[in-house]
Amino acid sequence: GGSAMLYKVRRRLYSQNFLRSPKLVSKLIRNSSIGKKDTVLEIGPGKGIITTELLKVARKIIAVERDRKLYLHLKKRFLGNRNLDLVNQDFLNFNLSHYPYKVFSNIPFIITSGVIKKLTSDKNLIEAYLVVQMEVAKKFIGKPLDTKNSMIATLLKPWFESEVFWN
Repeated sequence: GGSAMLYKVRRRLYSQNFLRSPKLVSKLIRNSSIGKKDTVLEIGPGKGIITTELLKVARKIIAVERDRKLYLHLKKRFLGNRNLDLVNQDFLNFNLSHYPYKVFSNIPFIITSGVIKKLTSDKNLIEAYLVVQMEVAKKFIGKPLDTKNSMIATLLKPWFESEVFWN
């Protein structure tokens, strides 16, 4: 008989590259413009590593977590923290703030385009720091980083300054 191979595939719909180093997160936040007067939106806070660091520097954090288990974990972890609004909802259906805000987030890969389109069409967004894969960053920034300008890079260029903040 022929040889057989067992092949396992597991669907990861909301696959996310969780930032695991609080030291790195802290450094990235310190190098951003986020400060004591800012309201910061965090999309997909996961286990709360970024949330913890944001709470040290920002006035208020709005963390939108779709996953019910992670949301309940975060609720326990940050119990009694008045500077944090925790929301159990899909960010793409979330009603954005009615006042100026910044974003710092390690966004789930599967919804990157949707998140960027939603954020860049909101007049209250001041600036966003998004942890994304390098290929994604290149696609949204376009030239000179990428060899061509994608449609989204072309649409964003007149209105937004995009740059690779850290890699």
